[in-house]
Amino acid sequence: MKPSPVKLLDRITARPRVVFVNLVNELMIAKAPADYARRMAIVTPRELCTCFPGDVLVIPCPISDVFKNYCLELIGLDAGSVTIIATPEPYLSPLATYFTGQEQFARLKAALCGDGFALDCFAPDLPTIDLANALGIPLLGYDSQVPASAMAIYYLLNTKAGFKQIAKELGLPVLDGRYCASPESVYELARSGSLRHKQYKIKPNRGSNGFGHLTLDVAAHENNGLAEHVKQLFNGLADQPSGFVLEPFVPFVDSPSVEIHISRSGPMLTYTCSMRVPGGSFSGMLTPPGQEHAKMREQLDAYGLKFGEYLHRNDVFGFCDVDAGVTENGEMFLTETNLRKTGGTYLDLLMRRLVADDYERTHSWLADSHPLQNQMSFAGVLDRLVSEGLAYDASRKRGVVLTADTLQWDRRVRYLCIGHSASDALDQETLLRQHFQFAD
Repeated sequence: MKPSPVKLLDRITARPRVVFVNLVNELMIAKAPADYARRMAIVTPRELCTCFPGDVLVIPCPISDVFKNYCLELIGLDAGSVTIIATPEPYLSPLATYFTGQEQFARLKAALCGDGFALDCFAPDLPTIDLANALGIPLLGYDSQVPASAMAIYYLLNTKAGFKQIAKELGLPVLDGRYCASPESVYELARSGSLRHKQYKIKPNRGSNGFGHLTLDVAAHENNGLAEHVKQLFNGLADQPSGFVLEPFVPFVDSPSVEIHISRSGPMLTYTCSMRVPGGSFSGMLTPPGQEHAKMREQLDAYGLKFGEYLHRNDVFGFCDVDAGVTENGEMFLTETNLRKTGGTYLDLLMRRLVADDYERTHSWLADSHPLQNQMSFAGVLDRLVSEGLAYDASRKRGVVLTADTLQWDRRVRYLCIGHSASDALDQETLLRQHFQFAD
């Protein structure tokens, strides 16, 4: 008899964890502007739904009592089973820097009651690794310090140019890209006449969530005003370090992604989705993709597994994804990897807790967020979900889950629709729109 495959939740809960939710970090963006950092910080209490008894949750934002109680009831945990360390206000710098203070570090150290803790971070940047070393605990997935060679790969692959380099070496399809060290080199390249396409995307070499993506319209400015066009494009990125990738603009009709978890036992595909990227910025996803995308999914899963095997060979462990774009004629190009947890990791883990490890056999889910026209409290939103019969029902394993309480900061309702099919999840979202006055 073959041994049963190890479940994902077993992989990550084999030892007590410091669930360290550093959505602001060096890997995702070189220098986080305040508005970007605030958007990242205020959603971090959502990671409570990934915690298990004995874990320590560390977040760069206060967690409201109403959301904490809602989340604990949802996953069936007692209030005292998880220790929560939260900053008093949204913390806008890399989270590890908060614990350079003696008092803050002592509080975190004191929370590690017992042996065997590992640090389960959102993104393993160097400040976070230094903090783990100071605490005397390993990064989850490792028995001791992360090898320097693995850290080099984390930093290489969390750049656009680095991913293109490794993807090409692995034979994975990517768009041609040119690395430009500065805005001036972008202009010189455009002025040289060597660009063959009418439009290009300019992307910061290290950036996430579509931050700083620019469209260079060569055709509209080839006879006049090209220098001024480039200058205006880069005005909003003046505080970012130099380093950009220039690639042909290709319109995509779908933006699929596959997520992978790599441990010492090998890579595991966790889920595949169709991402929602209005204006080029990630907002949500539908999982699994519709049956009409079956061939695309098979192809993307194969690419994801090949990429995961590369990481495994190089002792790079943890979560990552591979994002892609699909053109109107069915061509697929891989666009980036996020060598860290993603905006969907916690949702996949929550689905495994609420439904089953193999939830895709019976369920679909979608997640997104929308701003309200008028201010509402979290309790008010929840009450309306219950009164309209939309709230998640554990007995039916179906309904709407609220994934974060950010209403005081951005008026956004953040939700997960759990259905028995993609159409069921989409129907729930339609009803949400009918019962709430969304501003978009």
